[in-house]
Amino acid sequence: MEERFQNIEPGDVLFTICEETKETIAYLIMYDGKWRLINLSRGSFSYNTETKKELYEIIGGYTIDIIPRKLIINQVNMRLGGKFKYPVIAH
Repeated sequence: MEERFQNIEPGDVLFTICEETKETIAYLIMYDGKWRLINLSRGSFSYNTETKKELYEIIGGYTIDIIPRKLIINQVNMRLGGKFKYPVIAH
């Protein structure tokens, strides 16, 4: 998982496991000079680090999967099925 963490990009979604509550938690990865994780179920910032390495040290042991943003955007476009005039794009 550490190798995959080195390739994370803003917009990717990270899934973690919480043993205490027996939940899988999804986070949106954001970068604005700092690496931040936004808890998608709560809409709140959960982690804030200077480097990917720091982020991995905090949450890497709980991470079960990382979904690239381009894959997510493709799934969104398939589900929307042309409901909008233009497709959602990932830069």
